[in-house]
Amino acid sequence: MKTNFAFLLVLLYLNSSNQQCLTENDNQPPSATTSLYSGQQLFSFTLLNAINHHFPTENIFFSPYTTYRGLLLAYFLSNGQTEFELKNILALKSTQSKIDFFHAYQLDKLVTRLHKSNSSYELADVNKIYVSDDIAIRECVGTLFLDELTQISFKPDPENATVAINEWVKGQSHNLIKNILPQKSFNVNTTLALVNAAYFEGKWDRQFNRSETRVEVFYMSPSSTKLVPMMYAEDYFNHEVSVDLQAHILEMPYEGTEISMYIILPPFTNYEDTLKRLNVENFKKMVASNRLLSKKVRVSLPKFSMEETIDLRPVFESLGASKLFKSGADFSVLSKEENVYFSNGFHKAKILVSEQGAAQSGRQNLVWRIGNDGDQVPAQFKCNRPFIFVIYKKSTHTILFIGMYRK
Repeated sequence: MKTNFAFLLVLLYLNSSNQQCLTENDNQPPSATTSLYSGQQLFSFTLLNAINHHFPTENIFFSPYTTYRGLLLAYFLSNGQTEFELKNILALKSTQSKIDFFHAYQLDKLVTRLHKSNSSYELADVNKIYVSDDIAIRECVGTLFLDELTQISFKPDPENATVAINEWVKGQSHNLIKNILPQKSFNVNTTLALVNAAYFEGKWDRQFNRSETRVEVFYMSPSSTKLVPMMYAEDYFNHEVSVDLQAHILEMPYEGTEISMYIILPPFTNYEDTLKRLNVENFKKMVASNRLLSKKVRVSLPKFSMEETIDLRPVFESLGASKLFKSGADFSVLSKEENVYFSNGFHKAKILVSEQGAAQSGRQNLVWRIGNDGDQVPAQFKCNRPFIFVIYKKSTHTILFIGMYRK
């Protein structure tokens, strides 16, 4: 009921507008088959491969979810060839219009806000497009994107803008994400900047035993090792050996079981092969409710934290967004002025994986089982070598985060 009411508010607002803001006909009814994230999974793995290409030996952690939403904002504000490129990168259905996706975006934002009040986890999605204060924004756009657009002075001191944006992201992420922007991110000619960040806080549904955490060897390669704190848990988990991915798969649910971390553990010799096989089709098979089998598993997983900042400009350009960062970009939905384009884009994500869960948490969770299973020998799932992990929201089929723990 709340969802329908929220959707109705969006429709009433658009229909009350006297001008056509995003399209030539903003008042057209939304498509009955509108699905905002129909292309999000494809985008997620395309982005993973692009980032891996730029950082082939590094740890990787990012949020396809927030990056997708950030690019959606750029798509809403674009026209012409720039709009075409963004729609292609976002894998949006060609049969649906920009206003369809705008309705779905607004609905998703409202439902997310309603969900936060009674959720067992916290997901922060920080998205903002900063516009130079000497650029005249169309009034209707400023109203529609009140939360997402902020005008800021890049002149005469761009470093002041850097400090202000860093402080805003820090506050929005409960002080977890600091200094998302490096020094000299902007100059006096900057007109647009895309900033997005994400963090997730949740408790494991079946937690690790703190008393068993001990220092062990992690094999970064067959010939290179490092000592890491290794956590242990023995319980019933969904687990399988995937022929499609050539890897072991384990589902680690968070409290409430709406969100899970899927850990993909390939052998040393198949790591890059598994990465190539990780596509939409194989991912859907992996997360299908009837695919993984519940069994007793002895899990060992490094206790780690990752905080990664990604310069999105070379990544997006490699995906085909050639217009986004050039003076020929078309953002005429945002402003009628010329030479309005993105100078850069930054993404930052942070995760802490501990005995209790991701990010900070302190409550213990005991799981009781009835029956005699003492004779069952647990399967071994030992993450003592590079692995891939995906944090996935089942209700919306959304990939929230992807990580590659290599070292």
